[in-house]
Amino acid sequence: GKNLLLDTKGAHVIYVIGKRRSGKSYTLGTLAEGLVSDNLRFGKANQAVLILDTLNLYWTLENVPSSERDSEQLKELEKWGLKPEPPKNLVCYYPKGFRQSFMPDHYKEFAVRLSDLEGTDWSNLFEVDPITDPMGQLLCELYEKVVLEGYLGPSGGKLKPNPNYGIKDLLDCLENDKDIERFPTQVKEAVRRRLKAVERFPVFSATGTDVRDLFKVGQVAVLLLRDIDQQVRGLVIGLLIRKIMKLRAVTCEC
Repeated sequence: GKNLLLDTKGAHVIYVIGKRRSGKSYTLGTLAEGLVSDNLRFGKANQAVLILDTLNLYWTLENVPSSERDSEQLKELEKWGLKPEPPKNLVCYYPKGFRQSFMPDHYKEFAVRLSDLEGTDWSNLFEVDPITDPMGQLLCELYEKVVLEGYLGPSGGKLKPNPNYGIKDLLDCLENDKDIERFPTQVKEAVRRRLKAVERFPVFSATGTDVRDLFKVGQVAVLLLRDIDQQVRGLVIGLLIRKIMKLRAVTCEC
């Protein structure tokens, strides 16, 4: 075989496909290790790696191959003139409230700041259409009133818009704002129950994890996402990507 080098100066879209157990996840792990390796990399390190791990596989990156258990793997590395080199700076994050017994103490929890959710995010979380479904329409209107316009609070006075809103703000608007009264009772009750349920999701918090902590030069950050609900998982990934793109846009302007 021949050495295959990856130019990391520019942007790439790499799509790895194959049958089950053909090595797709292994390939991603190899790329992640290579990007932060001291021995494989040419030039100065300026990459950070973030893995959105929906199967909870990549915590194993910190494991050093054993001469007994992984003899074939070690022989293959030796054939290419390589030695085992686990990432020096691997950080595994688990969703707040979903710590598992196997996780070491150095694993960190991550959370999503609830006020980062926009009107359509709420609709996506509850699997309703924001245009045609009354629940989706109500969710979007609650968001707009609480965050952009202001709404009538429990005392009857108009409250100012609150970009750092919480579930309580949405519920107060639902209960007290006159414009919301036009929605059918069953729709309001359905939205109320769902918002109350979100209050019990610890992955949503008032502060949340700073996305910039996930991107440090030479670091591999692994988000262990397997154990959260599929809809919540999709929302978390979508919010992270949106924040990353905003940070990237700001960086490009500097």
